[in-house]
Amino acid sequence: MEVDHRRALEALEQIDELRKHQRIQGNQLIINQIEERLEDRMLQNEMKEHEGQQMLENLERMQMEELEALVRKKEEQQRLQQEILRINEDKLLAKERKKEDYEHLHNREVYKEGDRLDEEARHRRDQGEEAQGAQGCWTSREVLQ
Repeated sequence: MEVDHRRALEALEQIDELRKHQRIQGNQLIINQIEERLEDRMLQNEMKEHEGQQMLENLERMQMEELEALVRKKEEQQRLQQEILRINEDKLLAKERKKEDYEHLHNREVYKEGDRLDEEARHRRDQGEEAQGAQGCWTSREVLQ
């Protein structure tokens, strides 16, 4: 009986040892799972941080592109304004030249008319027309002065 008792005690010890070993393995498995989850979370956090950094860089790049486009647009507007001013100035100069040309032409015609009238007056005087008629006729040059 004592041998049976000893065997039973040994069996109980083996069962206890086996249970203890299984608990240790179970605990180790849980610890491993916790560590894996922590690693996964850390990787996910790193990925999120990397994605956030990438989004920030993309946003900064887009803002720089928009700023550059705005600067180019402003420069183009200034260039167009300068071109418009130059064109308006050219038009104004052309208009002034045209006016001056017209005035020169008009003055030339007036002087020609004056010369013609002077010539007619001289001609009348030479023809012996009345003195009063010749004195009452003013030349166009006299009128202009």
